[in-house]
Amino acid sequence: MIFKKKTSGFSLIELLVVIVILSLLATVVFARISQTRGKTRDTVRAEDLKTLDQAVQSFIVENGKLPANTTEIVTFFNINLKDPLASSRRSYLYGVTTNPDGTKYYCLGARMEVRSMSPRPCEISQGYTANYTIKGP
Repeated sequence: MIFKKKTSGFSLIELLVVIVILSLLATVVFARISQTRGKTRDTVRAEDLKTLDQAVQSFIVENGKLPANTTEIVTFFNINLKDPLASSRRSYLYGVTTNPDGTKYYCLGARMEVRSMSPRPCEISQGYTANYTIKGP
């Protein structure tokens, strides 16, 4: 009796190779999407800091002094600052520092997910590390 080899269909090895390739592609796509979402949230945080910076400068013009804290700024201008990551414990930071010559300046900061370079780095001395800061005049 002569047995004929069946040639239609895929072998187990071929199916496993395809599954592994698809898994790798799915992992790469998921990582890209996750990083893109983080960059988008970082952009929102940077824009919030710019808004807060403008509010601080307006507060200084109207009151002739630096605000005591972020609550004073947010209340004065009725700004809604909420981190774009709803479950996040991230927050925005405001601090006032004195130069060696006695002049004061303020710093605004936020913890970014992806971006870590600050336009103008400054020291914030409240035990909070911000990897993105804005230094005021």
